[in-house]
Amino acid sequence: MKKLLLVFLLLSANTLIAEPNSGLTIVINKLIPKLGCLNLAMYKDVSGYNDGNINKAYIVLKQKVEKSTMKIFIPDLIRGNYGVKTFQDKDCTGRMKKGWFGVPKYAYGFSNNTRSRTFINASFQYDKNHNKQIINLKKFSI
Repeated sequence: MKKLLLVFLLLSANTLIAEPNSGLTIVINKLIPKLGCLNLAMYKDVSGYNDGNINKAYIVLKQKVEKSTMKIFIPDLIRGNYGVKTFQDKDCTGRMKKGWFGVPKYAYGFSNNTRSRTFINASFQYDKNHNKQIINLKKFSI
């Protein structure tokens, strides 16, 4: 009986420990093939996300664009809330170019495929049942 109780406690304790899931897949659609780089920043909370501070990002990625769709896999991510910002940087400078009144010149996107730039609208819960984000890039239009 003591051995059975010990096995039960060990199995129960294992589920309480925060373990990383297998990983998050982010699919970015509507890229212009073979043009520049894809810049992506992932944030764990509102700090840095809403003000665009790249230094407060949890993960920052930059990859050459080859096709109209890119899949990015982030392994060993801990369960939690995250928000993603991304844009196609045509000249690979790492900066979003803006025109009149701060209008973005490059195609951009946010997690949850929202048009809103706030963390509260873009944040998503990552866990074993929610391990994929699809972002369709948008161009600003009037």
